[in-house]
Amino acid sequence: MNVSKWLGVFGLSALAGCGGQNEGKLMDDTGPVVEGISIWPGFVPDGRAHVAGRLPVLEAYDTLDGGVIFLGDSITEGADLPTLFPRVETRNFGIGWDTTDGVLTRLSQLARHHPDRLFLLIGTNDTGYDHGPDHIALNIIEIVHRLQRSLPETDIYVLSILPRETAGNMTILPANRLVAEAAQKEGFTFLNIAPAFAAEDGTMLPELTGDGLHLNDEGYTVFSELLRPCVEEGCEGL
Repeated sequence: MNVSKWLGVFGLSALAGCGGQNEGKLMDDTGPVVEGISIWPGFVPDGRAHVAGRLPVLEAYDTLDGGVIFLGDSITEGADLPTLFPRVETRNFGIGWDTTDGVLTRLSQLARHHPDRLFLLIGTNDTGYDHGPDHIALNIIEIVHRLQRSLPETDIYVLSILPRETAGNMTILPANRLVAEAAQKEGFTFLNIAPAFAAEDGTMLPELTGDGLHLNDEGYTVFSELLRPCVEEGCEGL
């Protein structure tokens, strides 16, 4: 099912730009720092600077044939993948501050790689830009579609967005439901890892995080133990 059909199913509006608390703080300098890859214009200045510094690092990676790519934001960037998953060769395409819109602008950077599997974890930062669950879910679905076209031999796994503070969860929970429904209809793999990180009130378990959002060492241990079978061998679900 393509995105236009999803717009009809859910009665969603066209994808909107950043607004709310970040209004008036956007940067105009969004030209490419890596040839062919622009930067999403919605980033606040610190976010734009971090993305601009990280993209050349990713561009310098040796081409991956086989193995596993992780794609996402700071939760992915902060993962020590060789330590967490020592049995497989990995590439870390996480960029702190990134959003679903930001990932869409940089997918072409993955085209020269040929991983066996790719794991996508993105969407929590969208809540800071007042993006609703429909916006987040549609962008994730579009990311999957583009990856399926550019990496047809790669198994794509979409991870549920992890819990955070209550206000953010009001967007994250319905976004996860929409993506899970899309996965059932379209046949891509959705791995609902969020419950393993959630306290009774829906926020992230305090022992797994230092700030309510990012994973600490124990959080990454839970992350790796949950995903290890899928990362090392592939899976149809958890």
